[in-house]
Amino acid sequence: LTGDDCAQARINWLRGDRSLEDPSGALRRRSKVHGDVISSSPYYVKSSNTLFVGANDGMLHAIDAATGNERFVYVPNAVFSKLYKLTQPGYSHEYFVDGEIAVSTTYETTGKNILVGALGRGGKALYALDVTNPASFDGSKVLWEFTDADLGLVLGKPLIAKLNNGKTAVIVGNGYNSSTERAMLFVIDVETGNLIRKIDTQAGSSSASNGMASPRGWDSDGNGTLDMLYAGDLLGNVWKFDLSSATATSWQSAYTVSTVPAPMHVALDASGNRQPITGMIGLGINGRKGDANFGKRYVFFGTGRYITTSDVTNTAVQSWYGLIDEDAVISDRSVLRQRSIALEATVNGSATRAFSLPTAGDMSGKKGWYVDLVSPTSGALGERMIGEHKFFGTVLMAASMTPSSDVCVPGGTGWLNAIDPFTGAALTNLFFDANNDLQFNDTDRIGTDKRSIGSINPDINLPSDAILIG
Repeated sequence: LTGDDCAQARINWLRGDRSLEDPSGALRRRSKVHGDVISSSPYYVKSSNTLFVGANDGMLHAIDAATGNERFVYVPNAVFSKLYKLTQPGYSHEYFVDGEIAVSTTYETTGKNILVGALGRGGKALYALDVTNPASFDGSKVLWEFTDADLGLVLGKPLIAKLNNGKTAVIVGNGYNSSTERAMLFVIDVETGNLIRKIDTQAGSSSASNGMASPRGWDSDGNGTLDMLYAGDLLGNVWKFDLSSATATSWQSAYTVSTVPAPMHVALDASGNRQPITGMIGLGINGRKGDANFGKRYVFFGTGRYITTSDVTNTAVQSWYGLIDEDAVISDRSVLRQRSIALEATVNGSATRAFSLPTAGDMSGKKGWYVDLVSPTSGALGERMIGEHKFFGTVLMAASMTPSSDVCVPGGTGWLNAIDPFTGAALTNLFFDANNDLQFNDTDRIGTDKRSIGSINPDINLPSDAILIG
C-alpha cells in the first residue's frame, strides 16, 4: 500500500484492525506482519509448529506454520515510546523489533520453551516470553525485559545454554553504542531475567568505540553444560571466556595480563590495522586422522563490519581465519599459514573462484591459517564477512559481501564460500554444483589444474547466511 492508503492502514492497525485490506478489497494477507523484516531471522519451533519473527511494525509475531494464521503478537515495552511514529503520514523508516531470536528447548528449561529476542537496531533491550503454548499466550507469559547501561544495540543472535552453576542462561555480547563503548559479555538467567554475570573486557572507550558480537559456546567435558565461550569485537579481538567453574564470580577471560583481560588473538591486516569482528565465531574439532593437528579445536571467524553508512564505501582488507586453540594466546598472523583467493572464472553465467592449494605438511607447527579477501585480478574491493561460520566436519562455509553505493547495483554483491577448515586451502572434493546440472564433476572445477570451486556468486545482491539441507 502507498500514500494515503498506507497511512490509513497504519492507523487502522494501531486501532486494532488487523485485516490490512486495500480500498478495492483485492489485497488480503493471512499473516499479520505489517512491518518490514530485516535482521530478525524467522525462528521455527517444531513442538508447537510455530514460526516466530520480529518486524519493524513494533511487534514480535507468532505464526502458525501450517496455516499462516497469527497466534499472537507482542510489543516489547522498550519500543512503546516510539510507536506513534508509525501513524505519521510522513513516516520515515525506523527500526523496532529488528533483532535475532533464540528459543530454549524443554531440556534446557524443563518443560518450557522460552523465547529470548533482541531489538537489534530498534533499541537497547532484551525480552523473554514463555512460548510453550503459543495458542494460549497471554500477559502472564511475558517473563521479563532486560536493560543495562552497558548493553548496546545487540545485533547478533542470543545463545541459550545450561551452565555449571546449575542455571540456564541467555548469553549475549553487549552489541554497539553502549554507554561505555567497551566490549562486554552478559550472562542472564533465562527464566528470571536476573543478571548472573557481566564480564567487562575493558577493551574500548569513547575514543575507540567497541562492542561485542554474538558468542559461541563449547562444552569441553561433554556433560551438557557450557564451559568456554568465544566472541569477537569491533577492535579485532578474539575473546575466550572460561565458564567452567560452578561459581559464577569465577567466570572471566581465559587470559589476563596483570589482571587485565587479554584476547586470545587480535586480527590485524598486513599493515597492522585492526580488523573488526561482527559475525558469530564457528568452532570445530579436526577429525582428520594422520593430520598434524588431529584432535585440535579450531576457532573460525571472518572480519569486517556493515553497521554505519561509512562502512558501505570502506575498502580496507578483511580476512577469513581459522585459529588452533591450544590454550595459549596466538601472538600475530606470522604464526598462521597464509592462503589466498587464487583463481576467478565464470561458470554457466555465474562468477566463481578457487582458493590456493596446500603443500604436504605445510600446516605443521602453525597456529592456524588466514585468507585475505582480495581479488587476484581487481585487488581489495571491500569484501567482508559479517555472518555465522558453519562447520560441517570437513567443510567450512560462510557468506561474504561487498556493499555498493551504486544505485544501479542495489545493496552490492557477495559470495557463498566453502574451504578446507583445517588448512584454509581449496577443498579436494567438490562442494558446489556450480553449473547447476545436478552433477558433481570436472565441469564444477576451474583452472588448468581443475581446482575445486570454493566460492560462487549467487547473484542475489548481498547474500545472507546459507543453510545446508540434507
